[in-house]
Amino acid sequence: MRTLIWRLRALLAIGILAALLLPSLFLAVLAGRSGQAHGCLAFTSAQGAHLLDVGSGVALPQRQMTPQLGGRPIAYSAHWLVFPQLERSQLRFRRIADGQEYTLPVEGDMYYMDWSPDGRWFGYLWRTKPGQVPTLTLIDFQPSASGAPTLSRHDIPEAGYYWRWSPRGNLVFLNRDYLAQPHFAIFSVSANRLQLFPYSDTLSGDQWLLDGDERQFAYLTSQGGSNVQLYIADLEAVRARYPLGISPYQMLWSPHNRYLVLILQVFPRWQIVIVDAEGNFHDVARVAQRGDMLAMPLVHWSAKGETLYYLQDEGASPLDWHWIGYQVAARSYRRIVPNVVKRPYFSPQDAQQLVLIQEQAGKRNAILMQLSGDRRVTLAEAAEDMGDPYWSRDGKYVALVWATGTGARRVLRLTVVNAETGQARTLSDGLWDARDLRWLAGSTSLFFVAERDNGRGQPTYSAELLVPQTGEQRILSADKTLIGTVLWQGNDVEFWWR
Repeated sequence: MRTLIWRLRALLAIGILAALLLPSLFLAVLAGRSGQAHGCLAFTSAQGAHLLDVGSGVALPQRQMTPQLGGRPIAYSAHWLVFPQLERSQLRFRRIADGQEYTLPVEGDMYYMDWSPDGRWFGYLWRTKPGQVPTLTLIDFQPSASGAPTLSRHDIPEAGYYWRWSPRGNLVFLNRDYLAQPHFAIFSVSANRLQLFPYSDTLSGDQWLLDGDERQFAYLTSQGGSNVQLYIADLEAVRARYPLGISPYQMLWSPHNRYLVLILQVFPRWQIVIVDAEGNFHDVARVAQRGDMLAMPLVHWSAKGETLYYLQDEGASPLDWHWIGYQVAARSYRRIVPNVVKRPYFSPQDAQQLVLIQEQAGKRNAILMQLSGDRRVTLAEAAEDMGDPYWSRDGKYVALVWATGTGARRVLRLTVVNAETGQARTLSDGLWDARDLRWLAGSTSLFFVAERDNGRGQPTYSAELLVPQTGEQRILSADKTLIGTVLWQGNDVEFWWR
């Protein structure tokens, strides 16, 4: 009985602690959700709301807590916190840098608020009575000559129930599907102009695509899921409309926004189509659906947007996949690398650079190159087997574990190549295996767990670092009979061994 009482007391204490901590946890998650580098963390406690300046990776306990903010923030940007004061029908904005506060009136019930990606504009929907179509209000926080925000305001009446910012924050998209003749609208914040664009029945929210300059866009509409129409428009009006019949799985503008690529599923193949500036359709390719190679075609543009690159099959064999370049203006094809057996491995920083795995005469080669096939560097040649290429996050290096020969003649290698210079460094000093690869501090060193022969035909393990710039090899922990699961905390590594 006494044990049961103590368990109940423990559960009650846990419940009280959770009740106190849950608001703090919620706000911390909300602050991180926006994906912006705030440099601060807002949270609540029993003493009120607080703000912590975390700087660049500095531990929270080393920073000083600011005074209580009074209330719970409802929105964040890189420079501002927003607090509601509903009893006064106003919003309070607190600048993070100096604590300066500004207030603005609120006319009615407010919801669905968001900052523009550049943090200059704050927008929210509001209405004064139930059933009323909301108004969208945009407030400009551009600093004036005195340093105070201008707080100029744009109101868009009957904005609808859904809105979002463009990636650069130049435009606002509104879906006004509640009207008898539904349409969506684009509001230019710089020009203070609203432009309407009609559609027939259904507008798919994830099937419209703005170009990189935010000057033109493509969108899709349908009637009951069929009769799909493709519209291409600028910020003034619809320029062209094309019947597609089926909805594309993907749309992609070329660099300089001259061409639009559509990926359509025409079972049992994928169809790659290009629409050029004159409205001409290029039926580029029809690619087989094969789960281990392509769930959907990976198409990539050259830097100038003149050539489209993709993988194309030419038969039933797994070796009949080739890396192809299609020159749009000339409508010509060029086979760049034949016999590709895996999906491409693209640099995380340079979309023009990739690694392809090729098979020839039963052996595999790994090739680092540009999309066009230029600047080729061989990572591995005539390999019996290999792992997946492993890029550093900054795209400076790519690592690969691969092996030649079989049985007693098997030689395993760990190769690291500088993606900029093509310089390769290979480690093969009796390796049986190399696993748990991890780039540290960007790309200054590569951690891995090595397995070798202990001289008696039994494995011995070591944790090691390879410095790609110098080729230096550092042994962190050697001659272990086992190194278990490797765990990471930033650039810190934890592993157990015996």
